[in-house]
Amino acid sequence: MIVRTVSNESVLYQSTDLARRHRDVIGAARRSPHGTVIRDKDGTALLLTVLTDVQQTAYVSDGLRDAVSLLLSDTLQVPNSQKWLELLPIEDRQEFVREYVQALLVVNATGTEPVEQLLYEWRQSARVLADAALSEELTSDVRAPLTDVEL
Repeated sequence: MIVRTVSNESVLYQSTDLARRHRDVIGAARRSPHGTVIRDKDGTALLLTVLTDVQQTAYVSDGLRDAVSLLLSDTLQVPNSQKWLELLPIEDRQEFVREYVQALLVVNATGTEPVEQLLYEWRQSARVLADAALSEELTSDVRAPLTDVEL
């Protein structure tokens, strides 16, 4: 068994270690935040890591790609994955992007639930704006002074 440390705190194992010392290899993959590298006989490096970590990284990456795509567009054109944003005014889209990026940046600490809640709330706002009568009813007297209010 040849075990070496590689960059980012990963441990490098040979493919034969999977058969001989599979518990050590799998244990190292579970413990390391970067997974464990297994070098095959032909020299190919394979990464053994926790699936949920990879899924979470892909989730954040996809979300940040969408946010960057919105930010780089002069008119805040909406990516196909977020077409519901077209229902929001430009100022609201900008606010959404700010909140979305902030939520994505802390996914490692909070999980994806806060991001999903944020998306749900913004989608509900877009649905309200899509319904002209409901939107008018909810926003018509926002600036009107309150009457018949007892303090």
